[in-house]
Amino acid sequence: VIMGFCLNWMPGSYYLGMHHQLKSIELEPENLDSKKMLMLYFEVPERPLPIEKARFYANQILEVEPAYKPALNVLDIVRILENR
Repeated sequence: VIMGFCLNWMPGSYYLGMHHQLKSIELEPENLDSKKMLMLYFEVPERPLPIEKARFYANQILEVEPAYKPALNVLDIVRILENR
């Protein structure tokens, strides 16, 4: 989180932060908060989170919390990008 959002002025910080967030999910696959944090990496301008992973984790979140707005937003962005 620190690397991706506090030190985001450093080149590559979003990618490094996302990498650590994905490792966190590998270690605790049932941790919904880690998956929610990952959604932020799809909404930043650099968009380091690939579309496939964004869709996958957004759908996992929505299975547990169907009204979780950030995951719904990610799926909306995915649909727009895929229809270009």
